Amino acid sequence: MQQVNLYLDEFKHIEPAYSAKTSLFLAVYSVLLGLLVSIILIFIMWWWQSTLTESNKQLKIWQENLDIAQIEFPEPAVDAHFKKNIDLLKAEISRNKLVLKYLESRQLEVEQQSFSILLLALTWVNEKDLWLTDIKITSGGTQLYLSGKALNANNLPSYLNKLSEIEVFSQMKFRVFEMNREGDKFNFVVSSQRGGEAIEQVLEKFTGQH
Repeated sequence: MQQVNLYLDEFKHIEPAYSAKTSLFLAVYSVLLGLLVSIILIFIMWWWQSTLTESNKQLKIWQENLDIAQIEFPEPAVDAHFKKNIDLLKAEISRNKLVLKYLESRQLEVEQQSFSILLLALTWVNEKDLWLTDIKITSGGTQLYLSGKALNANNLPSYLNKLSEIEVFSQMKFRVFEMNREGDKFNFVVSSQRGGEAIEQVLEKFTGQH
């Protein structure tokens, strides 16, 4: 009896996992999906090809325009005389840079010496009933501003005359910028400017060129 049961189980009908209708639907769906993907890829390839063709056409037009421009406007030949002048100008610019660098390095030292000399020279001049309250030295020692007080208005001209007699101030032109009375005293501000050589003359002396 047991052998008969085994025989029957062996020839027992097995049902498929999907029905024939479902399998047919899946097959049709796969085919349609493949066709859709193929159509999309074909469209993308066609668009890329069209874009590439248009770009090549535009590139060809630009190249033709460039060739025409090179024919109509050829590269100018460099004149040997013009090139020589450029080299001379470059050399002159380099020389001027060295001159300016030297002058800048000397400027601080010259200004410090000018300040010291001017301050020392101011101590050599004494005027009764006149005293200074403020001293300003600008423009590297070429300009001088003196502020002070005096008991008499005549003290200031006398003081300025004494300053002019000193060699340090001999080239300075003193001018009374402001003077007013305050009680029994006179407040004054005097400005001066020293005459100097133009920068072109300084460069000529330094470089030896005229």
